[in-house]
Amino acid sequence: MNLARLRPRKLSTRVAVLVMTLTMVLAAIGCIASFLLSRAVIHASIDDTLHVAVNHEHTSAQELAEELPSGAIVMVRRGDRLDVRANGPDRVVAAEDATALRTELDRPDGLRDVKLPERDDMRVATLRQPGTEVLAAVSMEPAERDLTRLAAWQLALWVPAGIVASAVGVWLTRRQVRPLQAVTRIARSIAETPAESVEDAVSRRVPEPRRAADEVGVLTHAINDLLRQVEAALARRDESEAALRTMLADVSHELRTPLAVVRSHAELSASMLTRAVEAERSEAAGESAGAGLSGVEGQDGGADHGRRAASDVRALELELAPSLRRIERESIRMARLVEDLLLLAHLDAGQRAAQESVDVTFLALEALSDAKLMAPQHLWAFDAPDEACEIVGDENGVRRVIVNLVTNARRHTPAGTRVQLSVRDAGDSVVVEVADDGPGLPASVAAEPGRRFKGAARSDTGRRGGLGLAITMALAESMEASIHFDSSTAGTTAIVTLPRRPAALGAE
Repeated sequence: MNLARLRPRKLSTRVAVLVMTLTMVLAAIGCIASFLLSRAVIHASIDDTLHVAVNHEHTSAQELAEELPSGAIVMVRRGDRLDVRANGPDRVVAAEDATALRTELDRPDGLRDVKLPERDDMRVATLRQPGTEVLAAVSMEPAERDLTRLAAWQLALWVPAGIVASAVGVWLTRRQVRPLQAVTRIARSIAETPAESVEDAVSRRVPEPRRAADEVGVLTHAINDLLRQVEAALARRDESEAALRTMLADVSHELRTPLAVVRSHAELSASMLTRAVEAERSEAAGESAGAGLSGVEGQDGGADHGRRAASDVRALELELAPSLRRIERESIRMARLVEDLLLLAHLDAGQRAAQESVDVTFLALEALSDAKLMAPQHLWAFDAPDEACEIVGDENGVRRVIVNLVTNARRHTPAGTRVQLSVRDAGDSVVVEVADDGPGLPASVAAEPGRRFKGAARSDTGRRGGLGLAITMALAESMEASIHFDSSTAGTTAIVTLPRRPAALGAE
């Protein structure tokens, strides 16, 4: 017989069976212990009675027998005189019993059990005193009857008590494992949920018990924390996918315009070339028709044709030049957009540039000089200490962060805006600050300035959105720098904190 098959599969059932078994075992142990204790108390009481009786001075065996329980036998020997008395219904002591008791009287003093031929088991106590020997015997039958009744009462009490305790223990056990059953139900429901509805499944929670200090409470709390983390991870995944879709749509929109311009100008250039070729062919056909003219006239006609062809080429160049320049500009714009996307991909992949000594003051002054040339109508200001503020980092990355912030202030503020570029030494870091009194960042961009194309509508791609700030934030993060934006209708302040030496570089 395979006992493993009899083992309950459910943990709650196994625990309930274990509780019932332990409860019944404890009830049996309690019943047995109570019976043995009662038996020992009764026997001790009888022994005390016998001990007091044999040590008490009595005038005769009759008086001593009357003080003992019914059925007792007393034997007193003084010299050669032996006095035997019994009390209770059977006062006659048989000769065989008297002989057995005399034998016990000759034995050393003490308490012992004696089996008499004509009576029940007796508890005997003997004592020798000068001139007197005393024996007192008490029947154990009444005590055994009392013990039997006591055992029956104890069984009648302990068995129902064990059953009730088992039932209560099973009920309490099932109540304690209810949170585990809830965890099982929720886990099973999540496992059976289709992939497209898993977000709704992980939003469920296991009911936590009031007292969360026990193991079940800790487990339910941990399961709920796990579900919250999974829900947050799924939300981040959905948010990332939405951001990716938005970025792809916006990049497509950004590329659509220059591609349309390139296509239209290419078609225009092609049509111009087609017209020029057709005109050339028409003139060539006309000249072939006049091939019968004199030689001199033919030479003059060839010269005139050469001059007309050169003039047509120059005219065609003048017509195509704007289209070709526009194609070049739009191609450069698309190339920059692709480079920005590649840079973001490299930064997302965690690629680190070469680390070298960087003069932040020089890079800031260089960015400000370029901005003055690009926007002389702005009011530019620069503030930096006399000593150069240097860090160890990526020079190109630091340059691009500063240039992007200055360019952002230049492009998205009206003429006459005051822009302040400051560099200061902050001990373990160098702080670069770009402040303007322009209209401020759009609310959607100010909420998450590092979000790619955040809040940059397709009709509003020129407003401080797109990839510029996203690249700036990603570059700063790759250099372990931080950027803080403080924007309002009174202006925008961007604060960049560059560490003197990146922690990752110090660990190396």
